Amino acid sequence: MRRHVVHAAATMPAGPYCSRDPRVITQPQHPAPFCTSPRLGNPGWHTGLIPMSAFYEPCYESGKAVRWGIGMSDESMFAVARLWRGWGADGTLAYSFTQLPINADDHPLMKRFHKPVDEKRALVIVPRAEWDDWLSCDDPEYARSFMRAFPSEQMRSWEFPIPPRIKKTEVSDSIMSAAG
Repeated sequence: MRRHVVHAAATMPAGPYCSRDPRVITQPQHPAPFCTSPRLGNPGWHTGLIPMSAFYEPCYESGKAVRWGIGMSDESMFAVARLWRGWGADGTLAYSFTQLPINADDHPLMKRFHKPVDEKRALVIVPRAEWDDWLSCDDPEYARSFMRAFPSEQMRSWEFPIPPRIKKTEVSDSIMSAAG
């Protein structure tokens, strides 16, 4: 079992990730006419996908927060639904995006994560066969049909604690001693 995973959303530059070609979906894309119509009734917002191999959530079953990785049971890449928009002034353009969460109080896997008193939530995982449908969706009611829990039997989770931080003085000393 592989234990090393990458949180794609944290390692990719900001901007929309969308494509009709599944081979291209993991590459940053600039907005293109085939995937950028307004979404969910909010002018300027567009649907997109965030490719990833895992995401991380805190589990409190031990009494304290422990980071866990969540991914596909076959360890394949998957995509999470997102909304994005470009904005700016004076000729500059920046991008904002949001991942779409849903309630997971009854989800067999995702109900284990977040503080016991907090609402349980999960990201909307878009099945590969529905990527084009999500990217081309411009009807708010149809878009809401994607807001459903991903089957837990197709997912896995594993403890993935955050490694201890190295103190800045230790890093500085090791750099200075290496420089000689």
